Amino acid sequence: MPPIEFCAASSTLDLATTDTRLSRRMTQPFGYLRSPASFIVIIIGCLIFADGNVFADYFSPGDHTITLTHQKRERSAIVHVPPRAIDAREIPIILNFHGGGGHGANEQEYSLMDKLADRETFVAVYPNGTGRFGNRLLTWNAGACCAYAMSNNVDDVGFVRALVTKLTESIPIDRRRVYATGLSNGAMMSHRLAAEAADLIAAIAPVAGGMVVSGIKSPRAVPVMHIHSDANQEMWNFFKRFALPA
Repeated sequence: MPPIEFCAASSTLDLATTDTRLSRRMTQPFGYLRSPASFIVIIIGCLIFADGNVFADYFSPGDHTITLTHQKRERSAIVHVPPRAIDAREIPIILNFHGGGGHGANEQEYSLMDKLADRETFVAVYPNGTGRFGNRLLTWNAGACCAYAMSNNVDDVGFVRALVTKLTESIPIDRRRVYATGLSNGAMMSHRLAAEAADLIAAIAPVAGGMVVSGIKSPRAVPVMHIHSDANQEMWNFFKRFALPA
């Protein structure tokens, strides 16, 4: 049902040809319209009804695919909305970036974050990187890594900004609680967001991937929970080459 934009009540009763007592009974239901306070109540009721219709346009619980064009490329992400999202006026989101050579769907399956999102009531977003083979073997431009995205200088930071803006059209996002995580190349992308988009990202929790950008452009410190195995010497040595001074 569309939102009510105007509320009115009227009577076409011809009081001149109707019994006085009957006319009184017929007009009594409209007597409340004489009070200014009653008009305020009606207007508020209409606004609430219309506001409910706006929220009806938001994503329903479950999985959705969102697409947008950025840097003349069609980009996409999988969005998982938890069951209780409909009750939330503002809801946090976690951007979960796949590893190099992966894609959003396998990160969604591998990380098992949907279950946590349903329990804790946040939106899990699984963006897709770019590559030369359609929706496969996708990577992120995290700075000094990786592959297609790095070689073609893909603006992945700009894509993430555009993605979050696009999400606000379909989800009541709490812009103060936008977080990032990811695996391997996706972890590196999380680090780059912390280094260059601190106005957007509240905190990051990268897994098995370090910072491979040459400098920090963000004006504030971003909380980081870094998860990594020191037994992975090959990757550890790679990250140390690009690590910033302590």
